[in-house]
Amino acid sequence: MKINEILGLPKSTETSIANFGKVAAKQWNIYKQNLQRKNNFEKLSAQDLQRHLEKFVQDNILVRYDVGPEDRDEAKIIAGMIGKILGTDDIAQQSASFATIAQQELNLASKALDKKKPVT
Repeated sequence: MKINEILGLPKSTETSIANFGKVAAKQWNIYKQNLQRKNNFEKLSAQDLQRHLEKFVQDNILVRYDVGPEDRDEAKIIAGMIGKILGTDDIAQQSASFATIAQQELNLASKALDKKKPVT
């Protein structure tokens, strides 16, 4: 489930984002297990995990948005949430962090829409 899919759900956006966070956390942990399996069940380095998580977030959450210099607030929050995800194996905490990243993606989408609106 990608972030742009939550916009079509009939539930409230907040509930949809929370549910998305839960799915993303489960998918990340499956992805992480597959990475370790490919690495002969050896633990991955912190740098490798961070690189893979950043790619996971970009591919699954920030699908259409690059976080640029004008998006400093979102970039700081996303980086902080990536650090929290890497710092815990607790699925509930990871879910909350993924939900926060998803909220930042919605903020980026809102900014992109605002830039396209004509000034009257």
